[in-house]
Amino acid sequence: MGIKITMKTEDYYRKAIQQFAYSTSTNAQLASSSIVKKAGAVLLIFTFLFTTLGEAHAAVNMSKNSVNKLKTAPIRALIGRILPGHQDSFVLTIHPSKVKNDESFKIEIVDHKIHLTASTPSALTTAFNHYLKYTASVDVSWWKSDAIRPLKNIPMPDMKLTRKARTPNRFLFNYCTYGYSFPFWQWSDWERMIDWLALNGVTMPLATAGQEAVWLRVWKKFGLTDHEIRSYFTGPAHLGWHRMSNIDKWGGPLPKSYINGQEALQKRILVRMRSLGMTPVLPAFAGHVPASLKRTHPQIKITNLRSWGGSPAECTTHLLDMSDPLFSKIQKAFLKEQTKTFGTDHIYGIDPFNELKPPSWEPDYLAKVGKTIYNSLTNADPEATWVQMGWMFFYDKRHWTPKRIKAFMSAVPVGKLMMLDYHCEKFEIWKTIDSFYNQPFIWCYLGNFGGNPTVGGAMQTCRDRFNYAAKNAKSLSGIGSTLEGIDRNPHCYEYLLELAWTGDQTNDIDQWLVNYGTRRAGSQDKHVQKAWKLLGKAKYKKYVSGGKQASILNSRPTISSSGYQWTKNNGAPSTKHSPRIPKKLLLEVLEEMLLAPKESLANPSYQHDIQVIATEVINEQSAYLHSQLRKAWIKKDSAALKLAAKKFLALFDMKDAILDTRAETRLATWVNDARSWSSEKSVQDLLESNAKNLITTWSVSGNTLNDYSARDWSGLTSDYYKKRWIIYLTDLIDSVEKKQKFDNSTWDKILKFESNWYKKVGTFNKKPSGDLIKLARKVLKKYK
Repeated sequence: MGIKITMKTEDYYRKAIQQFAYSTSTNAQLASSSIVKKAGAVLLIFTFLFTTLGEAHAAVNMSKNSVNKLKTAPIRALIGRILPGHQDSFVLTIHPSKVKNDESFKIEIVDHKIHLTASTPSALTTAFNHYLKYTASVDVSWWKSDAIRPLKNIPMPDMKLTRKARTPNRFLFNYCTYGYSFPFWQWSDWERMIDWLALNGVTMPLATAGQEAVWLRVWKKFGLTDHEIRSYFTGPAHLGWHRMSNIDKWGGPLPKSYINGQEALQKRILVRMRSLGMTPVLPAFAGHVPASLKRTHPQIKITNLRSWGGSPAECTTHLLDMSDPLFSKIQKAFLKEQTKTFGTDHIYGIDPFNELKPPSWEPDYLAKVGKTIYNSLTNADPEATWVQMGWMFFYDKRHWTPKRIKAFMSAVPVGKLMMLDYHCEKFEIWKTIDSFYNQPFIWCYLGNFGGNPTVGGAMQTCRDRFNYAAKNAKSLSGIGSTLEGIDRNPHCYEYLLELAWTGDQTNDIDQWLVNYGTRRAGSQDKHVQKAWKLLGKAKYKKYVSGGKQASILNSRPTISSSGYQWTKNNGAPSTKHSPRIPKKLLLEVLEEMLLAPKESLANPSYQHDIQVIATEVINEQSAYLHSQLRKAWIKKDSAALKLAAKKFLALFDMKDAILDTRAETRLATWVNDARSWSSEKSVQDLLESNAKNLITTWSVSGNTLNDYSARDWSGLTSDYYKKRWIIYLTDLIDSVEKKQKFDNSTWDKILKFESNWYKKVGTFNKKPSGDLIKLARKVLKKYK
């Protein structure tokens, strides 16, 4: 479909200059640095040429080489971050195409230098990444703890290469990602992630950080107090769901230090994204208002929506009636303040009724909702495009019938509403409603729920379904991912984004995985290649992830053989046990990985992959020992039950030690990052409690999202999951020895433990510890 979100040329150059300053200066006081002053002078001249003479005349008055340097300065800075000292090995050129939606890049050698030529900044960064992957065999992951392998010499491509974009837009992120992965990130985390986005050709990242600072100022204009507003906001970890109108208040009031810090961080995030050719999707008003707005505007009509996710009744949200004149006023006030604070690219995410029931299911009402939101948006910004999640159509297929969907979507002019087909590896909405009734849509792979630690991906399914959509979906406008967490399987998302470009590198998934594993290891090694071939055949073809999946170790304790637990009145189900990979195969993969050369075993990226497999071996062993627990309990064999329990509990210690070797798999990292957003102890304690709550009970213990995230993290494994099982197994053994019925008193103890655990606070200071390779070899030896 012919819609593409792009920046105006003047905006791009302005952001490029700003980013050039950010990228080349290490001084926090950027405004006083010489590079900023020089950049500012160039910007002043360039802006004058634009505003007085027009773009065409400006291009004549500045040499083509100077214009090109301005365009490519942020990308050259990116190359410097990835390959320090080698920027001059690359000649960068941007030649915009005269054909609409024609995006391409070319790699060739000219005069012993690597020439990267592209029609857009995004295509140029993608070209550089193609070089890194397929010529230099260098991996750049989205984790800052994965060190990038340095190159002494720059290898030359063996042939000229050209690639074309198959779709104009590449989208990434989910409102939930800002809860499960990003709420406590600092600039160093974001800098690596934005580089990853650029290298993988993302053009439309969802960018929702920092909006509470804007809302704080807006709601004050409508008469609300600082306390009313900050108490309406949730804690940082839950803001993603507050922003989707699902929950208010929980974990709040939101600290001022966090609001101010996120505003400053978002400004820096947006400057970097825009300078690298991205058009961030910013939020807009969807009707969600504080209940206290009724105090200052008693005449308004607001609807109290139902409790969501099992959260407390006092945390329900309120929706302003679409017909109220205040709706448009709030929209205009918010967009004006947001544009003043963050600028705009005229593309906005608006998601009414996400997992919520509208006040009416009548098609006329739903059409009115669509029309009102669109009119309020374009009244404030005539150039606006609305981006809408398709998740609600998938989540509640029974109520969102084609007739209702059509009424809602048809109220917006075609081309002004862009839909995200949210979970296409499981269900493609576009096929059921005539390509979203001609509204442009982005084909999305979800892949992960809650950051849960499942190993697997739907690479073949994505390849086949997207290829079909590219040929048959008349309004297809892009490809992307709506992942909820970034903890596992990053290669699945890299593969997905490569599907956006022509070429045969994505056809053979087994070979693609071999290439990926080689980059991670930093060596062409037969053992590494065999390991990834085995993994590909086992779990990276058609596996579809789902919510609340984890190992038995991370699940609420049960002796049941079913993957579902806790159907008693005092507790909701916890997790489903993840689809299993045979332990024999996992051990073979781990053994091959550990046979890699010493330099590979010392590579942080490769160690991360070994950690995942070693952890999965332990998870798989837990399924076997759990079956032994069950057999002993059925036989009422106390001695066998004690022995199985001892072995089972020992798994937690070994798993915790393995997870503690890396920063991103430690509860301590999550907690310390949360506490870093304030210097006041009381606020630090609030932030820590909120951070721990999200990844365990989610809100109150026993709600439907309990254990939804189920992270494989050290600290969480030893201090939370293990202690739950100790409570359970102690009572289970006691019931067998005393020949008593195993009753609900155990569930009550566990619920009490869960409710109290996340409220206990205290900084985790120690750094990652342990020798991962030694621990992985111990796992291999013990279980092989």
